[in-house]
Amino acid sequence: MGPARGSARHCAAHPGQRPLRARRQLSERRQGSGVGRQAPVSRGQALKPASQVLLDSSAALAVLDAADANHARALRAATELARLRCRVFQTTLLRAETHALLLSRLGAEAAGRWLSSPPPATVRPDPGDDARGEGIVLRYRDKDFSLCDAIAFAVMERLKTGTVFTFDRHFRQYGFETVP
Repeated sequence: MGPARGSARHCAAHPGQRPLRARRQLSERRQGSGVGRQAPVSRGQALKPASQVLLDSSAALAVLDAADANHARALRAATELARLRCRVFQTTLLRAETHALLLSRLGAEAAGRWLSSPPPATVRPDPGDDARGEGIVLRYRDKDFSLCDAIAFAVMERLKTGTVFTFDRHFRQYGFETVP
């Protein structure tokens, strides 16, 4: 089972609002594999935002760290996702990874403030997600997917979520739509 297609349910867009742009890896289309089973989407094609969007640690860090190279893009994307009323969620593993990144880049005080703030919806991977994530890492040895990301792929497949807010190329390599 490959990456799930974006949900038919969409975020409520406001009239006159520019749609988000999706990016998806166009290479490595393998019939019947877990990588790239979705129909190709050109870079910059208008995205009909899914009602659920996974928040990767790379995007969370970019939103919170003004010194991050992707900070401005992350703020624009986060603002638009909020305006579109998308349900943004993280896995517990991505939440832990975000905390670790904040701790190392911005220090204990900033990481603590983030941890104390209301979190996005959080999904705990189930044992099937863990096993599926391990299988993804072992199957695609030509990729350097982390186990954390591979388990997130499995959660996205289970929840039929095809869109992720990230700056991490691995989600696009696996076949998910990425924002920004």
